[in-house]
Amino acid sequence: MYKNILPGIGRLGTMFAFGLALWAGTVTGQTPCQTTCGSDDPAPSIFWGGVEPAPRDSWYASTDALALQRIFSGLGPAATLGMGSTGSVALSQKSLDDPYQAGIQMLVGHTFSDSPYQAEVSYFWIDPLAESAQTASPTFNLFSPFTNFGQPLDTRVDENSLTQIHLVSRLEGGEANLKYKLCLPAGDPTIALLFGVRHVGLREEFDYSSTPLLNVNPVSVHAHTNNDLWGPQIGGSVDYGHQDIWIHAEGKAAICNNGYDRELQANIGGAQSTQPKASESCTAYAADISLSIFWRPTSALTARVGYQALWIDQVALAARNFAPSVEMLTDAMADPPINQRGTLIYQGPFAGLQLSW
Repeated sequence: MYKNILPGIGRLGTMFAFGLALWAGTVTGQTPCQTTCGSDDPAPSIFWGGVEPAPRDSWYASTDALALQRIFSGLGPAATLGMGSTGSVALSQKSLDDPYQAGIQMLVGHTFSDSPYQAEVSYFWIDPLAESAQTASPTFNLFSPFTNFGQPLDTRVDENSLTQIHLVSRLEGGEANLKYKLCLPAGDPTIALLFGVRHVGLREEFDYSSTPLLNVNPVSVHAHTNNDLWGPQIGGSVDYGHQDIWIHAEGKAAICNNGYDRELQANIGGAQSTQPKASESCTAYAADISLSIFWRPTSALTARVGYQALWIDQVALAARNFAPSVEMLTDAMADPPINQRGTLIYQGPFAGLQLSW
């Protein structure tokens, strides 16, 4: 199911951001805007009546509590029960839980007097995800991915009685955006475009260990990857409501440069090997969408609750970089290629408060 959701969220966020930008460019280029903002005879709204402009405070700061679930699709079997194509999957990404991780997001913004421009800076981080899984076979019938699951058989890493995997993942990011409020007829929702720069930091560790029948030394492999995404982004937001309650929808999409690296260590047959740290870069993509409800009981306080999803593509994930061939793992001078074709999605609810002055 997640294989279909992963690209869908990214495409949805990208289409929302660029579609709104294209539509806004058409609207702002038309002359009716000059006669509908502040005129005596505004053009009729195409939306339901009763809509009021969203509040635009001079300064505002917000803090949100996050609960995000990391969804990943792409880790093949970490162990099979039985050899090669005749074996069944005994340990894989499905063996790892996908719990919701707590996090926090902070934002500070400023509205430039009575102009349509606002500037916002935000930062978020998520508690590290740490999940483990294991499988056992009293008959030593577990085979490793380092030999394509016993094809060919290597007793240094195959015929295991116990195989374990452990994943640690850390996510943080920040944005700096300039928002422009579109000039629309009275009664229309408040629509704004945003242009800015985005950073996403993703750090991961993946550990594999097993106990082979004919090897008195347990097998251990450790992969560590870092991803630093930087790039421009475009997006938009829509506010619809009246009196003290508004519905807020927002979408953003970024094209980034991802500077990534990988460290790989292995202990096989009692021999320790450490691969040289490899660093590369590629074009990566990030997009997010959110939908929330704002309640403004006073002019200085706003409460909100909502849902958001973040999509990241073309990143080096530790779980996809731990299993080169056994020959490469035991050769300290080998340079296994880095797999940077990983895709992640984070989704979940959030709630917080905003102070305005």
